[in-house]
Amino acid sequence: MAKQEKIAKTLEQQIKDLDAHMFLLRNHLHKLHESKSHLKVIAAELRTLICKSSGREGLLWRLTQELGVDDHVDLHLLGEIIQDHPLFSGLQFSIVPIRRAGKGDPRIKPGSYSLREVIKKSEALVAMGKPQTHEYLIKGVAQQMGTAHEDSGLEPALSQLTSIFINGVEPFVEVLAFDAE
Repeated sequence: MAKQEKIAKTLEQQIKDLDAHMFLLRNHLHKLHESKSHLKVIAAELRTLICKSSGREGLLWRLTQELGVDDHVDLHLLGEIIQDHPLFSGLQFSIVPIRRAGKGDPRIKPGSYSLREVIKKSEALVAMGKPQTHEYLIKGVAQQMGTAHEDSGLEPALSQLTSIFINGVEPFVEVLAFDAE
């Protein structure tokens, strides 16, 4: 059967879709403390909203562009990891904390950052000695451990992350919860 051409959604339909995804994201984020299983839905919703997939940007980025909405948020952000720095040599695991302005380390001055750039380019953590962006982590969890897809295996970096617990929780749980917030 030949593939039929799709009819484009109206802006109003896309905004209603965004509202529905945000509702699901909020509900599962609030229930995350009850069960880690909610992370699967959070990852899938984040993937839909903010990750590039099948050559298309996430719904949130498409709408911010179409509506001309500023995506800047005030954050305490460390900056990029310098991979050729001697302190990075041999590092196998690290979390790269990001906090909302006023909630982070007071020695790190908060600034205004494009959320899209933070998600796409900022390192969320280091796993297997390699920096992993927020987008990589979201897509990895959603596509290998989440409701978008459940793989029979995991990439080595995700496998390592599932074996590390900080206060009884894998490090990617806090990262995805912050991204969802």
